[in-house]
Amino acid sequence: MTNVLSFQLKRTESWRERKAERFANDARNLTAVKLLRELADDKIMETEAADRYERLHEEIDPSEFGEVVSDAMSEIGFSWFPKTADEVILDLVRRLERHVPAETA
Repeated sequence: MTNVLSFQLKRTESWRERKAERFANDARNLTAVKLLRELADDKIMETEAADRYERLHEEIDPSEFGEVVSDAMSEIGFSWFPKTADEVILDLVRRLERHVPAETA
């Protein structure tokens, strides 16, 4: 697991826990919390993708990087149910590749 991705998954898990308290009728938040926790504990086997993710973290404007990742994280447990951290990292790399500045691409 990359440190950056682990942090983002755990941060989103905490956010979803607060949403679960606020919207107790919506079980999706608890589903998302459980899934995010499992993903944060999963080991990434796709080392090339993990390395690329770390480089993208340096190449892309921080606010833009954060927005792309936040959008993806908010989908977990609602419209996206990744089974592994590898699935998450591969999807994030795919999404982030679209935001690489032309001079570094």
